[in-house]
Amino acid sequence: MHMQNYKSISLAILATILIGTYQILWKIGMINFKPEFISLLTNYPLIIGFFLYGIAAIIILFALKKEDVTIVVPILGLSYFIVTIYAFYFFNEILNLSKII
Repeated sequence: MHMQNYKSISLAILATILIGTYQILWKIGMINFKPEFISLLTNYPLIIGFFLYGIAAIIILFALKKEDVTIVVPILGLSYFIVTIYAFYFFNEILNLSKII
C-alpha cells in the first residue's frame, strides 16, 4: 500500500472519531436546550460540535482527494459504532446486540 493511502485512511479514521464526538456533543447540548438566541451562543457543546462537524467535513474531503470513495466511506460508517460506545459511556444507554449490529 502506498504511503498516500495510509494518510488518507488515517484521515478517514480521524474524521470517523470526530463524527462520533460531534454527535455526542450535539446530544449533550440539546439536553437543556432552550430555543433562545442567547442560549444558543452559550451552548458550548453545540458550538464545539458544529466546529468539529466542519473540521470532519474538511478532513473527509482531503481523504477523498487521494483515496477511493469505496475505501473512505465504509470507514466513516464506523462512526455508528463509536456513537454507540460513547452513548453507553456518557449516557448510560443500554448496549445490546441489536445496537452493535
